[in-house]
Amino acid sequence: MKKDAKVTFNKRDEDSKMKELEIVESYMVHFEESFDEAGAGAMIQSISLSARSIKVGNGEHENEWAM
Repeated sequence: MKKDAKVTFNKRDEDSKMKELEIVESYMVHFEESFDEAGAGAMIQSISLSARSIKVGNGEHENEWAM
């Protein structure tokens, strides 16, 4: 199932947008979750996506998938 998504990265010291990542027609190809009860960042979730199009600011990458 293909999905579109937007991820907003906020500035660290403010509640304002630093940049936005737009993902069009993506498939999740990998998901991993780890838990370290002793570490400062106790839970880490790693997601790998394969998308038809990725846009960040003025930059864009278009994958040409074989149909």
